[in-house]
Parts: sequence; C-alpha cells; structure tokens
Amino acid sequence: MELGFGNAEKKLELCKQGWIKGLVALLIHYSGKENYDEDMISTVLKLMANFSLIPEGTEHLLNDGVIPAFHDFFNTYKDNLPQ
Repeated sequence: MELGFGNAEKKLELCKQGWIKGLVALLIHYSGKENYDEDMISTVLKLMANFSLIPEGTEHLLNDGVIPAFHDFFNTYKDNLPQ
C-alpha cells in the first residue's frame, strides 16, 4: 500500500503498470454480503484515496466505475460505518 505514497512519480509508474486496475472490483467483491471483509475494504479505500491524488489514478478509478461502486457500498453500509 505504501509503494507510491507521497510520490506522484511512483504512483504514475504504478498506474502505468496496472496496479490500480482491479481496485473497484475488489471494493465490490469485499463489500458484497457474502464476502464482506471490513479490513480489506479499508485497505482498498486507502489505496483508492492514495491513487486518486494524481490525475491518471483518478481517471483509472472513474473508468473502472468507482462512483457506482462507492454509491452501492455506502448505501448498503452507511448505518454501520464508523464516523
């Protein structure tokens, strides 16, 4: 999770290598009722936040469907999430 933290150049290189692809799918998978895993969701959300700090990361997340995935996740769990 810390590979690109605080370094936009490293984040960009990781994006180019495909590291960001699949994060939305992981959020969807681990927030499903049958696969719910709070620790994995937390890790995936932190990774998404980290990569969203560069335009290329944001673009990948948007293209992968991050908005509907977040909407579904928060709509399902909003009453159970910590403040």
